[in-house]
Amino acid sequence: MWFTYSVLISIIQGTVTIFILTQNLILDSVNESRVPEKKIALYILQFLGIVLILENLLHLYSLCSNNKLWSKFLIYSKDCLNENQLKLYGPNLLLKISVLLSLIGIICRIYVKVTQECEQVIYAYSYLYYSEIFILYLFCIYLELLSNMFDRLNHEISSLNDIKLNKKCIKFMTDKHSDLIDLTDDVNALFSIQNLVICLTSLAAFTAGLYSLFYVIFVSKKFDYNFYFRVDDTVRSILKVSFLVYFCEKLVKYFNLKLFHLLKKTPNINEYQELMFYNLKERKASFTAGGIIQLGYPFIGSMLGTALTYVIIVIQFNQSSGEDVV
Repeated sequence: MWFTYSVLISIIQGTVTIFILTQNLILDSVNESRVPEKKIALYILQFLGIVLILENLLHLYSLCSNNKLWSKFLIYSKDCLNENQLKLYGPNLLLKISVLLSLIGIICRIYVKVTQECEQVIYAYSYLYYSEIFILYLFCIYLELLSNMFDRLNHEISSLNDIKLNKKCIKFMTDKHSDLIDLTDDVNALFSIQNLVICLTSLAAFTAGLYSLFYVIFVSKKFDYNFYFRVDDTVRSILKVSFLVYFCEKLVKYFNLKLFHLLKKTPNINEYQELMFYNLKERKASFTAGGIIQLGYPFIGSMLGTALTYVIIVIQFNQSSGEDVV
């Protein structure tokens, strides 16, 4: 089911993004008298549109080229879960908050367009955020499904009181546990590049938005509609990364604790060489974005530190050079 949704959403997102990009290219060619600030905004939108198209094409290719993975995922899901046990509160909350923010952003931008005769370039950013959130939403769904699988397995492991009487059962569970970790690594690899794009675009948008906010608050004191749009962009950017990191940390934190606790508290575990070997390995899942960024809470700290450092340096440079630009 989620595989089909992923493919359809990627196709729809790519098509709408191409339409927005085409409309703004036509607008740019027709309106040559556009002021420089609006031209810069349009160029940024065009660049983000191209990036999003490439991201959706990559996402679509990853989904279609890894259909065996989804078949395997479906088998595990049916084996470990049923409709009553399926809990997707976190991803659904992410989607609801994201849709609400996007609707608020679009309504505000349409209001500005109508009242101040601004062009559609200023509210197309809301769609770019909304589109990218769907890729993140699908990734979080798979992480939540894996969390449910591990949670069910942990409950089964906790019900075993005597490992000697349940040696075959615990061996089966360790094999199943190892397979779930492999499945987690496969899901991470599938979304790795998409998550890298999300992290980089979020970092760029957060840094630019933070700079605009600091400049308006401490330098220009010009609180127009652009200021509130930058607040909107800054909040969305940090929200995307926060949700991404939260679901990764949630799965990594607890997924293997009960298994290893059971094995460690078992007396004479040395008699069971296979279980002891698995216990010593203590396999752990980890999530990376493109193999470059480690997806965890430290990334949020480094993102904030990088943005603040850049903002302080640029503002000081502009003040020393006497420039008055945002």
